[in-house]
Amino acid sequence: MLTQRRFGLRTKILLSSFVFGGATVCGAIEESKTSGEFISRVSEVLPVEDRYEYHQQLKTGSVHDVRRDPNAQATSDEMTIPAKDWRLIIHEDADPLVRYAAEDLKAFLKSSMEVTVEKISEDSLDSWGSWSNVIVAGTKDQLPGLGQDLRGPKDYEIQVTPDRIVVCGFDASGVRFGLFNLEERMSLREGPFLPRDLHTVRHSLYQTRMVLSWLGWMEWPDSYLSHLAHDGYDAIFASVYANPNGVEG
Repeated sequence: MLTQRRFGLRTKILLSSFVFGGATVCGAIEESKTSGEFISRVSEVLPVEDRYEYHQQLKTGSVHDVRRDPNAQATSDEMTIPAKDWRLIIHEDADPLVRYAAEDLKAFLKSSMEVTVEKISEDSLDSWGSWSNVIVAGTKDQLPGLGQDLRGPKDYEIQVTPDRIVVCGFDASGVRFGLFNLEERMSLREGPFLPRDLHTVRHSLYQTRMVLSWLGWMEWPDSYLSHLAHDGYDAIFASVYANPNGVEG
């Protein structure tokens, strides 16, 4: 199993799309613009990266960046996780994957959303329906009344009300990906906001998603593994062989 946010990767991709999308729009509206003028304008707006700087960011950079827009406000159809006084609850016998994902969500909320939650463990999650100001994460066996539509490994269900968020997984991997989905939703919204009546069930399309490292041969730094896990990968290709030329990966 992998460790964990992939926002560095996803952010760069979106940024590139914006730039090239901007080129298309610019060309349609102002046909007189030259490529040199366009590059000059891009250079004013976007920072210049050194070669392989992106690789270095994936190797050692933080997985969670600031994602909150200080001007963003919740709409009437959304709930807000306040800056403090909420709890993140898991079962005291939770699988290590669930513990990891819960810690990751806690770190994400603090670093990216400027929200502090208290993570606690309970010997039972049976009373989840009566708790308020909480994020509850557990498997369908731990959350009575939830998970009836979950069919297999990595499936998850998310239920949101104004004062409670519940993530129910078919198994530990389902819980993990459900918590990652919360991070994605808040990142795209640029604030700790979720639809106040959200109820969604997601089914995994793949038994396993395996990936090769493009940082280097068999090079798997923790930060990169964390990004991959947030991208939905749950297996890596590992080899006992070294590079044919003996160069370090």
